[in-house]
Amino acid sequence: MLYKKGIYIFLLLFIAGWLTGCTTGKSKAESLYNAGVDFANQGDDQKAIESYTSAIQIDPNYALAYENRGALYDRMGQYDNALKDLNKAIELDPSNAQNYDNRGTVYFHLNNLAQALLDYSKAIELKPDLIGAYRNRSDIYYSTDNFEKAIEDANQVLKLDPNDSDGYALLGTSYLSLDQPDKAIGNLEKALQLNPKNTHLYLPKGVANAMLRNFKQAKADFEKYLETNPNAADKEDVLKLIDRVNAELKNSH
Repeated sequence: MLYKKGIYIFLLLFIAGWLTGCTTGKSKAESLYNAGVDFANQGDDQKAIESYTSAIQIDPNYALAYENRGALYDRMGQYDNALKDLNKAIELDPSNAQNYDNRGTVYFHLNNLAQALLDYSKAIELKPDLIGAYRNRSDIYYSTDNFEKAIEDANQVLKLDPNDSDGYALLGTSYLSLDQPDKAIGNLEKALQLNPKNTHLYLPKGVANAMLRNFKQAKADFEKYLETNPNAADKEDVLKLIDRVNAELKNSH
């Protein structure tokens, strides 16, 4: 019986050592992951990538590390790497809605709008209060001229957060695309009030005011747009709009 006792003791020591090794490894991976989060928050994407990569090398099944590294690759424009990481994150944790939302954004950047729409919808199915997925899906609907659905999702964004400037911006631009400037103008003004840095919204706001024949305000909006976006690609088109508004103002006198 002594040899059996010796075997049991050996096994217990082996298991204890193995568990300690696993715990130490996971702890190290978690430390590297947390360092990656800190680097990303500081704007040092490259060091964040390196930290997440080191964490994955220690724990190849670290879903969050793949998720965050994939999101960073997307931000850096490395879309193929982003897709690989987010596919792996979904494989490891298929119930995490954020993974689908992030992958949808990668597909959006790759102009694969159909797949992006599927991913955003899956994210919403898994987490019905994931505001970013509604915002992103609304943007997809707007980009594909499905303005009614864009409005539905934008309203859901505002239901979840009444102070979301992007929600109001999506409502305003969608209503404008449906030739409803009266509904567009208030939403665009609210979006600018909540986020004055969204100066690109002065352009649709100017168009809405012009459609409502508020030409003086339209001119001010177009000029504000050019002032805050001096290198805008559509500068010449906006200057033509200003000429048309000036003509309307002259005719009204």
